[in-house]
Amino acid sequence: MIPRRTTHAPRSLGAGTGESLNEVPSIGMEWPAFNERFARFREAIQLMRQLWTEDRVSFRGEFYRTENTTLYDRPVTPASIFGAAAGAMVAKCAGRAGDGFICTAGKAESLYTETLLPNIAAGLEAAGKDGTGYERMIEMKASFDADAGRALEDTRHWAALALSQEEKLSVEDPLEMERLAASLPLERAASC
Repeated sequence: MIPRRTTHAPRSLGAGTGESLNEVPSIGMEWPAFNERFARFREAIQLMRQLWTEDRVSFRGEFYRTENTTLYDRPVTPASIFGAAAGAMVAKCAGRAGDGFICTAGKAESLYTETLLPNIAAGLEAAGKDGTGYERMIEMKASFDADAGRALEDTRHWAALALSQEEKLSVEDPLEMERLAASLPLERAASC
């Protein structure tokens, strides 16, 4: 059977190295160190791109392997891959291997201006890309109410986003994440 192309494809896909809270409880795996997660991320991007563009894919990676694999419902236009990053290495990879970048708000301004954006630019340059068409996105939360105090208090719903990578890196229990988020001062919770 010859693979067919379909017009039903996502416009973009956000991909990153993961977060223990999202992975460990769901599939019960041991949370790998960053270097392994980063290697899996890079390899997965390569494999996805091949599966979306080639008829039969035999892939021999360190983590993923396929033998004459075919997607029978490949998209006409492959999804854009937006690298999700909170640090320098993944941001550089997002520039080099991605079609765009996405991150969350709420961190120190220097993270964006001194770490993420310069490393995206370095990744683009390393890949010989001029940045044309490369999208940069940031997820921001907004809370509004006629009562400013109520609007501020309602930001507690997403307080976990204000936690730093270091604070939430190995948190695997949603109740622990809730506890950490609840312990943040309201002004920090509202920063994201």
